Amino acid sequence: MKFVALHLIIMLTVHNTALSRGENLPDQITAKQLRLGEDAMRAKLWEVAAHHYNILLAIPEQDETIRSQASIRLIEAMIRSGRPDEAFALMEQTHMQNHPEMPFWRGQALAASGRFISAVDTLKKLLSDSAFTNSVHRMEAGLTTASLELALGKSQEALKTLTLVAQDIEGAELQRIRLLQINILLDLERITEARELMPTGNEIAKSLQSEANFTEAAILLRESKAEDAATRYQDLVENPQNLSLRQYHEAWIGWSDSLLLQGKDVEAAELLLNYIQKHPESDLLEEIFKRLLAALPDEPITSDPILSRLQNWIMPTPLPSLGPIHHMDCRAVAAWPQPIESDDLTAFCLYTRAIGLHRMKSDESKHEANLLLKRLWLNFPTHFLSSRSLLVMADWRLDANRVEDAHQLFLTLRESATSPLVKGRAAFMQAYSIAGSGGSPADAAKLYYEAADLLQDTESDVASFNSNLIELIQTDVVAADDDDATINDPVIRASLELERALANDDPSVRLVAIEAFLLSHPNHPRAAEARINAAESAIIINPPDLSAAKAQIETLEANPKNSDPVSPVRIALTKLRITDLAGTPEDTIRESRNLIDDFPTSKQAIEASFILGRNLFETANYNEALLTYQELPKKMSDTHRVQTAWLLAARSAALIPTSQSQKGSLKLFDNAIAIDGPLNSIAKLERARLMMDINMLEEAVEFLKPWHDELEESDPMHFASGLLMAEAVYAQGKLNPDSLPQALAIYDNLLIHTKRHTPDHDRLQYLRGLTLEQLPDPQVPDIKREKEALIAYYSVLEREKTPTQWEYFEASGFRALALLEKSLRWNAAIACARKIASFKGPRSKEAAARANQIQLKYMIWED
Repeated sequence: MKFVALHLIIMLTVHNTALSRGENLPDQITAKQLRLGEDAMRAKLWEVAAHHYNILLAIPEQDETIRSQASIRLIEAMIRSGRPDEAFALMEQTHMQNHPEMPFWRGQALAASGRFISAVDTLKKLLSDSAFTNSVHRMEAGLTTASLELALGKSQEALKTLTLVAQDIEGAELQRIRLLQINILLDLERITEARELMPTGNEIAKSLQSEANFTEAAILLRESKAEDAATRYQDLVENPQNLSLRQYHEAWIGWSDSLLLQGKDVEAAELLLNYIQKHPESDLLEEIFKRLLAALPDEPITSDPILSRLQNWIMPTPLPSLGPIHHMDCRAVAAWPQPIESDDLTAFCLYTRAIGLHRMKSDESKHEANLLLKRLWLNFPTHFLSSRSLLVMADWRLDANRVEDAHQLFLTLRESATSPLVKGRAAFMQAYSIAGSGGSPADAAKLYYEAADLLQDTESDVASFNSNLIELIQTDVVAADDDDATINDPVIRASLELERALANDDPSVRLVAIEAFLLSHPNHPRAAEARINAAESAIIINPPDLSAAKAQIETLEANPKNSDPVSPVRIALTKLRITDLAGTPEDTIRESRNLIDDFPTSKQAIEASFILGRNLFETANYNEALLTYQELPKKMSDTHRVQTAWLLAARSAALIPTSQSQKGSLKLFDNAIAIDGPLNSIAKLERARLMMDINMLEEAVEFLKPWHDELEESDPMHFASGLLMAEAVYAQGKLNPDSLPQALAIYDNLLIHTKRHTPDHDRLQYLRGLTLEQLPDPQVPDIKREKEALIAYYSVLEREKTPTQWEYFEASGFRALALLEKSLRWNAAIACARKIASFKGPRSKEAAARANQIQLKYMIWED
């Protein structure tokens, strides 16, 4: 329960704030947390549900009914997420002792903790209790008990348990029980009883029809009605609706078995090869390859379709690296082929093709078969077929009368194999060889004893192993103007009209009024003044009207005598602005320099310098931009503009790709920071960013921390500085793992002061998740805190309103989805993907498609 500590602090902070406002806590927190918890349970997001129930239980003086409800659901979430020990601890709390559901969940917790016998005893007693007859958990209790009994090898007890449960149910649930019983009977080879128990077509619920067809096909196969079984299995493969993924794959196997039973080995082999082509990552490759071996002829030809397809699926041998052989220990092992990532399909193909080639009997095919098994052993040392390949090679050597080579392989297996079964087989085979060749009876006896000791936990004894040895070796493969009438002079009246136009604060309205003035009074003495103001207004409206601005400037320049009231430098600056807005940097740079050279002491020259610097910067001419901005502070007295110049100079220097310039940039940032102006905070943030970019991570943290600590939490810079500081700390994680918890602590502190479901909240949860994914669990260091990361990511999705920004919302959602897929939690992954898609964001189609892909691939049908 440790992983919810921070969120409890966060939620209790919200709780205390609500109380201080006199708000109704149950309506604002309790009901919401209960709803979120139930939503998460339905989505099979157990850790998310547990998080919400923990929040409820952490609220002081919680209503006892709510407390009890949250506790029992928390227990369930813990058990379903594989945390039975935490569930047991909660069960021991006083308020839970007499909860009516406690016995059931205790039994489930025992099962989840691997205490199967105790779980069976607990649940069996519950099933016999009449008070439990109408419990919503009765069916689950019965199924759990039967499953445990089967796992314990007590098939007959499992049948009795299912019979007991079947007494109190009817309809689809009863049919489901019957189908389970039939499958157990089939495993026990009690075919007649299975057939008698099998429901007829009219009795089967629609939701169970596919499962019933699957079971019927299994019965038909056991009854040796191979053609009927093949028809059933083929229909299931072609129409798998409502089958589980496991049943779908097993239907392929059943179909092939039906064909093999009819002697249609070629058709069966083609079917199996098509299965492998469609499902190369299947969990049932072992069973499939067993059957391929069975379908292989005793003496296959070189063009055999099975052997040819297997050859196509075998990955090419990795080429050795170029250059001299090198190994840190300078040993001969450096020259050996290095193990490659385990690949089930390649391993199975190597093994099966080798067996097939060896059956050809020719020296060439046998040689290639041995090479394939050697490659299997060397390239896939951790695969269970690796040691088996040595067993097969040893057996082949015995057949070739290379007894000493065979015994050397047996010795290698007995000393290095990890499987006791393999070691036992090696010992047994060696003993058999010794005994059969007239070797020392004492050596043979010793090896038989070794084999018996190693094989004692297997289901067969030494004798059965001996009788099935060859078969085992060969087949075990697997986001209003006032018109002043008192003014009679028309010139004065027109001037008043112009003044009113110029006084308008809205540049677009001002432009229209000035143009109206010029249309009515084109030769007014103040026409030039009106034109330059019109041009300046046209520049600053949104969007700028460059055509109108150019027209006014061209009119002024075409009548220079009429332009005398307007200074040339003002006209030059306006022209420069027009050029700048037109987006022609080369022309802008040239005009800027001309204005500065022609009017060096004017205030317009300062404006031109800023424009020049920006265009130089935007064209990546950072050196000249730096020189331009560095000269500006000497020409200005306005501290705010001086600060701007230093900041822009620092930015330019930071982008010059030399260490000297970048370090010089830090001093320029200091010049900007030393001025108490509006850009102080921006300069600090950018200075820290630069320090991080040049790998001065510790210095960046030391620079940011005093500033961050003195800022009020309501100050926007508190969040920005904290976020940057956390990034700097986080970036040290590769070399200093202790920095990751420090980064997480900063994110946690910022999160407490951030409103839920805002862009800042979403961003923080995303960053928290990334950090948690890299941190080891304090109690189980071998695993990462991915469950806490999932809670952080998924919290972003737990909202009702559409996000105002999508970036971190969707990034969090897809990270949650990735974690669920990584842990093979396909139902929860589908629910998560659909949750993302429901908000109709930029990536909603992607999320919906992913949900459909998972559902189809893993055959997860809607209830």
